[in-house]
Amino acid sequence: MSFSDFMNAAGKIAQNVSAITSGYTKTEELKELLQAPREHGLEYITSLVGTMSEEQLDQYESDFVQIVAYGIYSPDEKIRAMELYAWLKLMETKKYEQFRGFPA
Repeated sequence: MSFSDFMNAAGKIAQNVSAITSGYTKTEELKELLQAPREHGLEYITSLVGTMSEEQLDQYESDFVQIVAYGIYSPDEKIRAMELYAWLKLMETKKYEQFRGFPA
C-alpha cells in the first residue's frame, strides 16, 4: 500500500467516525430536548426554524424523524417528540408562508 492509498483510507475512516459521532451527538441532543420543560422545547424549535437556512432545516427535520423512528423507545418521549415535530412544521409553515411537506 502506497502512502497515498494509506492517506485515502485513513481519510475515509475519519469521515465514517465523524458521521457516527455526529449521529450519536444528534441523538443525545434530541433526548435532552425531550427531557426539557415543554416551553423550552418549543422555544428551541422556534429559534432553530428562525435561524436555519432551508437546507439546514431540511437536514434537521430528516435527522429528527430518523432519530425518533429508530433511537427513541419510550412512548412518552415519542409523544413529546411528535409535539415538537408538529411545532417545527407549524413554525416552518409560518416562516415560508406555505406548508412544505414532509421529508422523503
